[in-house]
Amino acid sequence: MQLFVDESGSINRKKNPDGRYFVMAFVQTDRPDHVAEIFRRNKQSYLDKSQSKKTADEEIKGSNMPDGMKAQIFKALRDETDAVFHYLVIDNFQVYPNLLRKPSLTFNYFVGLAIKEIAGHRQNEKENLQMMIDNRNQALRSLNSLEEYLQIIMTIEKRWLHDVHVEYKDSQDENMIQVADIFANTVFRVCRSEAHGKSNPDNKNLLKLCRIGKTRFFPRGKSELSLFE
Repeated sequence: MQLFVDESGSINRKKNPDGRYFVMAFVQTDRPDHVAEIFRRNKQSYLDKSQSKKTADEEIKGSNMPDGMKAQIFKALRDETDAVFHYLVIDNFQVYPNLLRKPSLTFNYFVGLAIKEIAGHRQNEKENLQMMIDNRNQALRSLNSLEEYLQIIMTIEKRWLHDVHVEYKDSQDENMIQVADIFANTVFRVCRSEAHGKSNPDNKNLLKLCRIGKTRFFPRGKSELSLFE
């Protein structure tokens, strides 16, 4: 199983609606090269139609990407690839203090929660998990601990997987992390709008174009978001 991970927002103590939610996004595929090819092709197609001077080689962060480009990419990935999108949303307003002391360890814990949701139904002791994460995220402070933590819970405690390998790459050089980024940003925008008491139908419609897999809210059962109704 291969997963590509990115995040939007942060783990924080601020009581500000803009920072209330932290989103972790996971793109699952058995054919990452094919997904990357479809992503680049549709990205370039949109840029050409827009008469932009940019090329598909240049990273466009989800926060800066036009909705039209996202829509074209998401629809193509759904129709032409095996990509499945999973996400975990954390409510900082409801996170207990011990989880806020060391964000890097907290990040590992939340990745573990998500992997249990994604891989739990498989329970294949012969299967390996290959995970790639943007090296600019909060796990960077604890490069080896995430892999070791996941090995403990997924191969020893649960015995759901044979082995776990985690690598860190710069999103500028990895198309699959860029795919995870634009998905994470889309989920985050819905969450941020609702934290302000507003709806965000445009981004919710973008999510409808995606093949959604597992979703999880933390703390479980305490969500005020329409995504978990």
